[in-house]
Amino acid sequence: MPWNSVMDKMMMEFHANGVTIEEIEKVLHRIPIHHRIVPAIKAAYALGCDLRV
Repeated sequence: MPWNSVMDKMMMEFHANGVTIEEIEKVLHRIPIHHRIVPAIKAAYALGCDLRV
């Protein structure tokens, strides 16, 4: 199943179960991100790449 289809299905299930955007944001803030990810994204953007989440 393509990534977008999976994410769409998951978001619909979250909504159906009453999960709020704020609750999703809280979880995302707790996810550890490697310290080099943000500079890598900025470098890719500077080269013309576009990150879509």
